[in-house]
Amino acid sequence: MTQQKNVQLIKKLVKEWLEVFAITNNIPLLKEGDRLILNEKKIGIRGSKGGVSTNRFGIRETKESDYDYLIFSVSELEFPQTINELQFVLLERSKLVDLKKILGTSDKSFKMDNHYKFINFEEFKSDFQNNIQENMEYFVDEVEQLNSFIEEQMATYASESYDEGTKKMMNHYMLERNSTVVRKAKEKFEEINGRLFCEICHFDYFRVYGSLGSRYIEAHHKNPLGLNGQTTTKIEDLALLCANCHRMIHRIMKIQPDGTYETWKVVLQKEINN
Repeated sequence: MTQQKNVQLIKKLVKEWLEVFAITNNIPLLKEGDRLILNEKKIGIRGSKGGVSTNRFGIRETKESDYDYLIFSVSELEFPQTINELQFVLLERSKLVDLKKILGTSDKSFKMDNHYKFINFEEFKSDFQNNIQENMEYFVDEVEQLNSFIEEQMATYASESYDEGTKKMMNHYMLERNSTVVRKAKEKFEEINGRLFCEICHFDYFRVYGSLGSRYIEAHHKNPLGLNGQTTTKIEDLALLCANCHRMIHRIMKIQPDGTYETWKVVLQKEINN
């Protein structure tokens, strides 16, 4: 009973750290059975009853397709209290496949240190962060790329009623938005501020919506493409706004067309604070 309690405690410490890691790094986290999903990567946790020299693990029934990474943890203490008292082996899927080939199906359990060296928490944390954040993308969808242009072009249209739902094929010109510069702007903003939030009202999608709002914010071109046509956009030419402030910026642009983004921003902030 004591050994089993030790394993559960180890797994609990790792799970709690992963949850804090996700929040700290603004990474979406989902729970799916005994797995955690971070940045769309499936993470499994394994604990052992023994320490580094006496550990025993079993992966005979483990399906490689169920995990992108497996964390193996041990402790020399009977009841570890902090994550720093654990030692780790982090196996990505390809290494798990190789290990299963080596072990075959004859052994129900094996000693991990016969195959991979355990590392301390600081080394593990660095390795894990590099792996889990690799190729992370900021959310840029079609709506974000198009909504500003549509708003600019449709400003002059008005009618009391419209028929809706009829399918029509239309040919039109669309001003192309460069998603690369949008991602770079978000990356730089998060690097400086530690998180993404609206520059005008400071709304934070992640804090309000959790994982669903992770890494989401809209990008507004301070110099409207609808007026300038083809141009070279720099990171500083973009403002990061929530959907509400983005819409209001375009609304005030119609009222004060000779203004600048900075003047419109001040006006909106005054309205918010009233």
